[in-house]
This record gives sequence, C-alpha cells and structure tokens, in this order.
Amino acid sequence: MDKIQKYQPYRSLLFNKNDIDFVNKLRPIIVVKDTLISWGIIIIAIYIAYLFKNNNSILILISLTIGTQIYSLMIIGHDGLHRRLFNKVWQNDIWNDLFILGSMGAITRINRQNHIQHHLRLSLKSDPDRYKYQTSGRNRKLTFILKLTGLTQIFSSFKNIYLIQNNKKIKKKNIDKAKNSYCLRDIFILIFWQIFLIYLLTNIFGYKGYFLFWIFPLIFASSCDMARVFCEHSRPKDDIIADKSLRLINIKANLFERLILAPHNMNLHAVHHIWPSIPYYNLKCAAKILDSKIVNHKARIIWMPSYINIIIRFLKYAK
Repeated sequence: MDKIQKYQPYRSLLFNKNDIDFVNKLRPIIVVKDTLISWGIIIIAIYIAYLFKNNNSILILISLTIGTQIYSLMIIGHDGLHRRLFNKVWQNDIWNDLFILGSMGAITRINRQNHIQHHLRLSLKSDPDRYKYQTSGRNRKLTFILKLTGLTQIFSSFKNIYLIQNNKKIKKKNIDKAKNSYCLRDIFILIFWQIFLIYLLTNIFGYKGYFLFWIFPLIFASSCDMARVFCEHSRPKDDIIADKSLRLINIKANLFERLILAPHNMNLHAVHHIWPSIPYYNLKCAAKILDSKIVNHKARIIWMPSYINIIIRFLKYAK
C-alpha cells in the first residue's frame, strides 16, 4: 500500500466540527466575482496596450500586469482542482475549464490528478511536486536562484501536469485511466481558447501579440507559482530533517507579495494543506480560528513574516 500523509490528528486537534462546517461553506458568487474581475483587468490592460502599442516600456509593464491576473485566475483554478468552486462537480468543472484553466491549456478532471497526489504525499519522496521545494539541488546560491525563478523547472512542471498524470512511485491501481483521457468536450475547450487568443491578439498587435500578451504572462505566472510553492514547503536544512516537519508554513505576506506571489490568501498555505476543503476566501477566517487556539503552538505549523524572509534565509543556507 502506498504511503500517504495523515493530517487527521492535526485536524481534530486544531478545529472542532462547528469550526470546519463554518469555514467549509461555499459561496460561488465570490468565485464568479473574482474570476470576472481578473478577466476585466486583463481586457482593460489589452485595451491600454492597444492605445500605447508603440511604447515598449508600457507594453512590458502591461504584459506583467496580465501575468499577475493570470496567476490570480490560477489560484481560483487551484480551488477548482479541489472542486471547491461550486456545490456540484459538473458546475465546478465547467466553470473552471471554460473560464479559467482552458485558457491555460488544462482541464480540471485530468489535471487535478497531479495536484491531489501532491496533497496526499507532501514531504514524501513520492510527491510529484517534490522537485519544486526540496533542498537537494539547491545547495548552491546560483542553482537556488535559477530554480527559484522556475525557468529551469518549467519543463518538469509541464511534463508532470500535462504529460504524466502520476508519479512512477505511485501504484498503477490508484490511477483511473478514463479520468486521464481527453474527451471531445475537453478538446473543443482547449482548441477554442487558443484559436481565440491567437486570432484576437495577432489581429490587434501583429505576430508578437499572442506571445507578449499571453505566452509571456503565462510563463511569468508559472514562475510566481514555482517561487510560492518553494517558499511554502522548503526548509533551509537537509531534506530528511525537513520532511519530518511536514513542511507546513503560513506566511504573513505583505501587500506586494500577496499581489505577485499569493493572491486569494494562498499565503495561508498550512491551513490549506491540512484542510484542502476550505475555499480560498475562507482561509483568512480559518487562520484566525487557528490562532485563537492555544493548542496551535503544539502543532507543526510555522508562521513566517514574509516570502522575502524565507528566500533570504535559504540564501544564507546555500553555499
């Protein structure tokens, strides 16, 4: 039998049933609002880029702005992978695929497999996302900085999420092959989004439009995600020792960090890992309940002052 992490002792220690029922309540209207706000900012940014399409400095700034909103959508889509956007699975998946993940080349039903395995196996060698946060390979400052940007790991991430839906160390019996197959509906959504984006952006900005205002922002968003995952699960110590801590961190992120690295309360990541059923808009409330309990100090949850603080600590650790 494959080994998985067991968070139940921490769940029962830190929250009672009334607490968890309260913070688990879904409010789909917030999901709709947040999704539309991000798309609205993207549309406004593209319009501003059209007005200043001869000013390269403004175009780069707008491209980065679009990247922050793509990342904001990714975080909402992350809740979609946990099927916590709407009360019904089909509603969750159609919203997530049509308005969020489909534009990024992903499908909820298929791409959730990798992420669920990460939750089940955090701090274990079979975690498919272990390469994002392990100390091994980051012992030197240069390699640490390169990996922190995520640019050296984008292929690994692409392979895990889009090409390989399970880690080889996870037994085949855990994989439902039907769930890993694209159906006509999935293909239609994926093709529609890319044709639409290519047609729209190349018609407005020429050949560079699609790359400058979608591909580059998508890479930027993916790099932010890589840096966030590293900060939230890493430890400036040997992996064997780090794994024993369960790698659970909440971060008191500042405004800039919440915009770039942790939109929608994802800095409260320890709460999310122990209770992945809590929707992103309730994580702050859940963290307050957690802080109000004295027993929290006995749990393996670390609070850090900022993402920058974590990066600086690891830089000092690396040779």
